[in-house]
Amino acid sequence: MLELADFYTPNQKEALKITGTNTPEEAARVLSEFFQKVVVKLDASGCLIQENGVQQVIPVIPEYVHQTPPARAMPFWPVSCMVSIMTVSG
Repeated sequence: MLELADFYTPNQKEALKITGTNTPEEAARVLSEFFQKVVVKLDASGCLIQENGVQQVIPVIPEYVHQTPPARAMPFWPVSCMVSIMTVSG
């Protein structure tokens, strides 16, 4: 199924399950076989990104953390990770 996707931004649990690995770092390595830029969401720890074989954890930016999302607008991507990745990736 991964071959059909342009983007896949799993959380840690999803990444481990779909790759059959034990750590987010291992999962990112496997996912990099399918995607140029890999992002694994690490909940309160931020995001793990991998690009060109280099891994980096982008921490959560506290002022961008959404505290209580309404049920109908539940975010699937932490805003703090998006801002961080945009900043790092330029």
